Amino acid sequence: MLKRFLTLSLTILLLFACNVPVGAVRADLPLGLGEIRIIDNADLLSEQEEKQIEEYGEQIAQETGLIVLIQTTNSTNGKEIRRYLADAYEDLGYNDSMPSIMLGIDMGNRELAVVTSIVSEEYFPVKKTNAMVDDVTDYLSDGEYQRAAKKFLDETYETIRNYGVKPVKEIVLISLGAGVVLALIVVAVMVAVHPKLSNNQVSASRYLASKVQMHEHRDQYLRSHTAAVKINSNTGGSSSGGRFSSSSGGHYSGSSGKF
Repeated sequence: MLKRFLTLSLTILLLFACNVPVGAVRADLPLGLGEIRIIDNADLLSEQEEKQIEEYGEQIAQETGLIVLIQTTNSTNGKEIRRYLADAYEDLGYNDSMPSIMLGIDMGNRELAVVTSIVSEEYFPVKKTNAMVDDVTDYLSDGEYQRAAKKFLDETYETIRNYGVKPVKEIVLISLGAGVVLALIVVAVMVAVHPKLSNNQVSASRYLASKVQMHEHRDQYLRSHTAAVKINSNTGGSSSGGRFSSSSGGHYSGSSGKF
């Protein structure tokens, strides 16, 4: 009986160790320029802050191969902010066939947007750009513009890095090895304690030989009370997202929100 139990335990542990997710293991982002552009038309950053963000973002852009654009403005000239950002990106000489990620901040309408070219949509789907908008919103609402830009860059890097940095074979081998070691430890412990368990049998008669006291406790329901509290809604966060076109017909995807 014990042998069958040990065999079953070992099998379950090995199966658990080999159950490795392999859906997100690619890291073949199309080759881009790998550069960052900061266009601070709203003067939200000091010269020193802009330089720090540029240096920080340059390394991220080079490692990911992305064109990273951070654009601020006081007016989008009546354009929806995502389209305004895509148009500004194309005015710099880029297009939708280049891997890119953009952050736009409109101080006039208190709006922001995170936009990606269509070739990078696989890495930054709407669910992700929605989350990025929400995460950056908190910093913008507090007037922490440098930290907002850094948060955007951090999430850009983490998204690409977590999309797939290790081959499937390497992940499986590491997990399998860890599972085998863990299984052997469990089996060794169980084998070691088996003689002690077999020599220390416990029967029902030993328990019945002692006094048994039983107590009954009953909770009686009397009344209930419900209090209603109004929770003020937060108008910030992502408000729209999905695919859209630039004024020239370029294909992009992204999310926008207010802060």
